Amino acid sequence: KFFFSDGTNINEIVSTIVPADTITTGDAASSFATSAGAVLIDSQASTTTVDGHTGVTIQSSNSGDITLDSVADIVLDAAGNDFSFKASGTEILKITNSSSDVVIKPIVDAKDIIFQQRDGTEVARIEDNATFNVVANKLAIGGTAITSTAAELNLVDGITAGTVSASLAV
Repeated sequence: KFFFSDGTNINEIVSTIVPADTITTGDAASSFATSAGAVLIDSQASTTTVDGHTGVTIQSSNSGDITLDSVADIVLDAAGNDFSFKASGTEILKITNSSSDVVIKPIVDAKDIIFQQRDGTEVARIEDNATFNVVANKLAIGGTAITSTAAELNLVDGITAGTVSASLAV
């Protein structure tokens, strides 16, 4: 085990100590780099803990994606009840736990939630004005396709069984 406290040239010191079982730094910000440009955290313990007093940021400083890859499940556990999704620092979507109800909310004003198939075909859209818009010929109830158009359904709006019988008898 090694302990560094307020070192001024940590990268050179670390590069001369290979392999290390444990590297511990003091309260100052620390960074580590490898010749391969990768940092591997290989924990044999059941958990690896990152203690961030004001939060923890994992950031790719160059181009490239960040991938979470697990042989089991990936669990996201937010005790604050919110999962925020950002693009270039702007929050675009929030998923919130509200008394065990799941709230999915776009954050950018005047934007829709769009449901698509894998090939990009739009199936449904929740529009900014709260309209749930289903693409024509994509609505079914209990596996039975609804073939009537919206205009045809609007014609029968308010008709009761007695009204239908009376108009048929004429």
